[in-house]
Amino acid sequence: MFTLLLTVSILNTSVIHPFLNEKLATLKNGEMIDIVVHMKNQADLSKFPNKFSKNDKINYLKEFAESNQKDLLDYLANFSSQVSELKSYWIFNGLALKTTKDIISSLSAREDVAYITYDFKFVLKNDSLLETGILHSPEWNIQKIKADSCWSEGYDGSGVIIGNIDTGVDTTHPALQGKWYPGGWYDAVNGLPGPYDDHGHGTFTMGIICGGDGNGPFTDDIGVAPGVKFIVAKAFDSLGSAPYSVIHSCLQWFATQNARVINNPYNEGETTSLEFWNDCLNLRNLGIFLVFKGGALSTGEMRTPGNFPTVIGIGATDSLDDITWYSGRGPAPNQSPWNDPSYWYRSDWNLIKPDIAAPGQNIRSSWPGGGYEIGNGTSWAASHVTGACAILLQKDSTLTPTNLYNLLLDNADQPPQGGPYPNNEYGWGRLNIYAALNALKITEQTTKNMPLQLAIYPNPFNKSVDIICKINNPNSAHNRRLCSFNIYDVTGRVVIRFNDIVVSQISNKITWNGTDFNGNKLPPGVYFIEANLQNEKIAKKIILLGW
Repeated sequence: MFTLLLTVSILNTSVIHPFLNEKLATLKNGEMIDIVVHMKNQADLSKFPNKFSKNDKINYLKEFAESNQKDLLDYLANFSSQVSELKSYWIFNGLALKTTKDIISSLSAREDVAYITYDFKFVLKNDSLLETGILHSPEWNIQKIKADSCWSEGYDGSGVIIGNIDTGVDTTHPALQGKWYPGGWYDAVNGLPGPYDDHGHGTFTMGIICGGDGNGPFTDDIGVAPGVKFIVAKAFDSLGSAPYSVIHSCLQWFATQNARVINNPYNEGETTSLEFWNDCLNLRNLGIFLVFKGGALSTGEMRTPGNFPTVIGIGATDSLDDITWYSGRGPAPNQSPWNDPSYWYRSDWNLIKPDIAAPGQNIRSSWPGGGYEIGNGTSWAASHVTGACAILLQKDSTLTPTNLYNLLLDNADQPPQGGPYPNNEYGWGRLNIYAALNALKITEQTTKNMPLQLAIYPNPFNKSVDIICKINNPNSAHNRRLCSFNIYDVTGRVVIRFNDIVVSQISNKITWNGTDFNGNKLPPGVYFIEANLQNEKIAKKIILLGW
């Protein structure tokens, strides 16, 4: 039988998390404990040329982890009686397992292991429910960030998919019905096949993101972007707790999905933990924007991962734009990797946290079973920002995480009681999604190699124009697809929209008569027709001469 060498029987305490060391001191012989192992070598996607696709990068992460972990996995295979629940990860290069003190001792002496942590449990904190909600439509927080102004101009997040890592979601809630993207569910807790929420936190955050129907007849307009579709990973159990390993699994699952933005309404209990550093970095390099709550320690400092420079960390404000007591404060730690500018979204970040603030006090949202509650918390603040990102992505689906970050920060309101800005209470200010939307201008552009042809005739036109489109690639497996068409004026305002148009290899024609949503004739001038095919788009300039 393979036996452990005596030379590795002493724990390498510099590799093992201090809390895990304390646990090991009381661990009985043969007793097993849950740990997470981080490998020394980590993949770097930052140098990949733009020509490489998201799938190319994911395949690289998988191959890197498989190759790098092989020796360690072969070693652990010799101790089947002392190792269980082994899981390999590629979103970060590491493992999760249940094992004994002797095995942990041997792992701590390996040159390919960077550090070993206890599989800590997150507990949802600083998010409290106050009372059953009373209807105000739209809610004060929705009006405060001017989401309802975006709806009036045709922007409600339609065509965009967002993600949420939480306790699940009640998809049957009246405010959320029809918004779940079929198949977009991962239950890392109980392994059930369909969405549910046995706690409530996830249904509440999702309501803030997209509950209601905006300017439609539904009365409970509690959400920022009511037109979005959502996918969900359930990481937190019925008690609101989740171990590190489960969060890693959920972040890894999201890397393979089509959500552009992931809401993360949770924090660790530390300010300098790097447990999720590589997960967050790799997801950003895959083009996924991570929104984290900016929860505070008892000392007021913002916790990880919300204080990472690779994510947007959100503080919480009340109806008077005062920062709340439970909102995390900066600065971020002045140590590596936080103080390495190569990880910053902007050159003037300089450890400032939160990045931006949003409403988090007295927020009304959905609760499992069809009801509504009012609550306080930085989770609620983060959910506003996730919804705001969906509105921006509806207007321009090519926005990168860097684009989103800077649009939100550069167009934030700056309450006078919080100045000067930026600072370590409000960041760059309080979210104003309407200002960010108006700062985003539409220009004529095409997506290279897009499998769609778009022709406009006549152009310029007088009373009507034909929009002719067809699938470009006859060999494509997607020979019939749904496409939406937005027509903008020169200010970037949507004047009319054509949704769910089926396009194929045969030319498809839409006729526009130069009117807006309400049938009113539009003034002569320059307009833009934008075709959206999932995350790709093509835009053409047209000129209306007159009537």
